[in-house]
Amino acid sequence: MTPQDLIATARDLVRRRRGRLKQAHLKRAVSTAYYATFHAAALLVANALVGRSRNRSESWSLTYRALQHGFARDILIRRDVRALHAGIGEFADAFVGLQELRHLADYDPRAAFTPAEAVAAIVDAEDGVRALEGVPTDLRLDLAARLVFKARP
Repeated sequence: MTPQDLIATARDLVRRRRGRLKQAHLKRAVSTAYYATFHAAALLVANALVGRSRNRSESWSLTYRALQHGFARDILIRRDVRALHAGIGEFADAFVGLQELRHLADYDPRAAFTPAEAVAAIVDAEDGVRALEGVPTDLRLDLAARLVFKARP
């Protein structure tokens, strides 16, 4: 499963079916858009710290799973992290914004989304993932370490 697979799944959920789209489809699309950014970050972490060529190893899987939602958000809202590269800032905007929407979609029974809002979330995910892919290798390693390791004073 790749971030692009998740984006495609989110798009499938908002495709017009007969009649009106159900809130369940729209909420799942918004949530899935967030998970595309989350998995893009997890992929970055595992590939940068362990190596793409070792993606079948236990160490790669453990590193991929090391990313935590709240910790990643806390890192991505930091001004010094966002300033490392424009692509990191763009990815951070998408990740943080979509995480907030995911919380509404998944946990607020009163929350409702329009098809346009769901599509906008998907576009944000797509743009964020693309921006992250454009970050230079040395900065990807720096970001990966920041996303999973707590800095010590």
